[in-house]
Amino acid sequence: MDVFSFGIMTAPESIKKLAKHFEFVIHTTGTTARPKLVCLSHSNVFWAAKYTSDAMQNDEEDVEVVAMPIHHGFGLRRLYLSLMNGATAVLLPSIANVKLLLNTIEACQVTSLGLSPAAWRYIRKISTS
Repeated sequence: MDVFSFGIMTAPESIKKLAKHFEFVIHTTGTTARPKLVCLSHSNVFWAAKYTSDAMQNDEEDVEVVAMPIHHGFGLRRLYLSLMNGATAVLLPSIANVKLLLNTIEACQVTSLGLSPAAWRYIRKISTS
C-alpha cells in the first residue's frame, strides 16, 4: 500500500501523477474571494515563505508564536518563516484561548506574532466584552 492508498481505496493514476507536482492542497476560507481548494507546488511554498522572510527579517534570535492553524495558508507561511531563518516557532492550537496566548508571549519572550485580520477582530471583540 502506498501513501495514496486508504484501506482498499486507491487514488486513480491521474491523481498520483498530479500529486508529484504539488506539496499540498489547502482549502482557502474565502478571505479575498470565494472559498476554494488551491494546489501549492514546492516552489509556491518556498517563494511565499522566502518573500515573507525577506519582509519580516526574522532570524535565529526571534521567537514566533504561530497561533493560526497550519492548514491555513497564513499560519503555514508563518511557521515556514521561522523554520527558514532558524527562529523558534511556538505552536498554539488556536487563538481562542487568549489567556494562553498572552501567557505564552510572556513566558517565551515572543518577538513576533502574526495573525489574520479575523483573528485580530476576535481578540479585539473579546477584550472589549
